Amino acid sequence: MPLELFPELNDQPPESACDLRSEGKILTGDARIELNKLEASTVQCCITSPPYWGLRDYGIDGQIGAEMELPDYISQLVEEFEEFFATTAPSG
Repeated sequence: MPLELFPELNDQPPESACDLRSEGKILTGDARIELNKLEASTVQCCITSPPYWGLRDYGIDGQIGAEMELPDYISQLVEEFEEFFATTAPSG
């Protein structure tokens, strides 16, 4: 299937690091847990929406955003984004 938005990719082999024709995978769940299931430097794109601090209680033990102190919330976000960095490929 030709790529209309990125025609320069049409001539690249399927194993190309920036191949937008390959199937993606959507993981749902706590990013701190789900990202640990992936090999390092293998993800091309990661999209997340961490909860705001103190805004909602989803009723999940250890949820991000339910920390009592702002530094604890920031620490949790740093931990999460360190995992994003570790799993993201250099070309990602």
